[in-house]
Amino acid sequence: MRGHGFIPAWHEGADQMPQLSHRTDRFRFLDKTGRLAVHLAGADQMVLARVWSTGHDLTLEEPDRLTVLFPWAGRITRAVRDDMITADAGGILAFAPNQRRTVVERPVQGPYLADVLTLPLTRLEEAQRHEGLRSAPISFSA
Repeated sequence: MRGHGFIPAWHEGADQMPQLSHRTDRFRFLDKTGRLAVHLAGADQMVLARVWSTGHDLTLEEPDRLTVLFPWAGRITRAVRDDMITADAGGILAFAPNQRRTVVERPVQGPYLADVLTLPLTRLEEAQRHEGLRSAPISFSA
């Protein structure tokens, strides 16, 4: 993969917050000593990020990218409208393009840790058509 980057630990009041989605509407740490670090590795259209956090709550919009999240330590809860889903360490969450609220909680010992993979939904649809895997558009609930 090309485009490796590291955004050093981010904290309240820092100049730049890691931007993993199209738009972040709201972000707050769960405690006053909150910290967040993101390591990005990406090709032209696919991005893989490792997220390290002491816990945070954010509302974001992702209008055209599929997001697959692999939490390794801690818990993530996401809400889209009235639908809430939680994944603990070892689980997997997949998000269709949407607006959502996400709450990340660290485990008793250590930080929250997860890998996040994003890619344009159109790229996945093109690959499926090219390989003859699917003839209808992909549709997701919530």
